[in-house]
Amino acid sequence: MAIIRLASQYRHYSYRRISAMLRAEGPIVNHKRVEPQSVVEAPRFVSYGFPSSIEPHDCYPGRVSLESHITEEAGEALTGWGHDVQWWPEWIYLASSVCTLRKNAGSGVLNGAADPRRTSYVSAW
Repeated sequence: MAIIRLASQYRHYSYRRISAMLRAEGPIVNHKRVEPQSVVEAPRFVSYGFPSSIEPHDCYPGRVSLESHITEEAGEALTGWGHDVQWWPEWIYLASSVCTLRKNAGSGVLNGAADPRRTSYVSAW
């Protein structure tokens, strides 16, 4: 599984950063033709059920934060399952930030994406 591979490789990274990296790998993991920018801009959620990697290692079992462009029905379903759902505005920096660059093996064309949640850009040559 990709999340186990990333968490093992980057042990000191927070769960937010691992989640963002996993999202960026989405087009590679599922083998669908998805543009990297649409993956980077996809709505995010964060679970606080694991201790934070930053002191004082806060942990809030059951808490889930959702960006506001996730449907209300999804939030209601999570609440129904016992989660403490907290809503974030769109493009909040707390949902982490990722940039990605992908090279087409056949054509050599580079395709990159930058996250609108924080000041970022992608460049390649």
